[in-house]
Amino acid sequence: MTNRYRGYSAEELLMDDRFLLSRRDPTPESNAFWQQEMAADPALKAEIERAEGFLALVKNSSSRLPDVEVRRLWERVNGKIARRHRAVRLTRAIAVGAAA
Repeated sequence: MTNRYRGYSAEELLMDDRFLLSRRDPTPESNAFWQQEMAADPALKAEIERAEGFLALVKNSSSRLPDVEVRRLWERVNGKIARRHRAVRLTRAIAVGAAA
């Protein structure tokens, strides 16, 4: 089992190809993978449940989300991704500085 998804938010899961594919076309292997990930990380389990709830809402919704809600969701997704990228760049810069 990997810790690749530790710390992922529902928004990040909704942008992850592996997660989306496993929800659209589940296999016994993908189900087992996500069950193991959730068992190992209660915070991730909560985020997976949020992401699954959103997918169910979209799938079962007969009407569109209001444009304002769509824009707000994308702003949150983009903000979280930008913060994660900044943190990764900072961590790499610190590692390079420490190695020099």
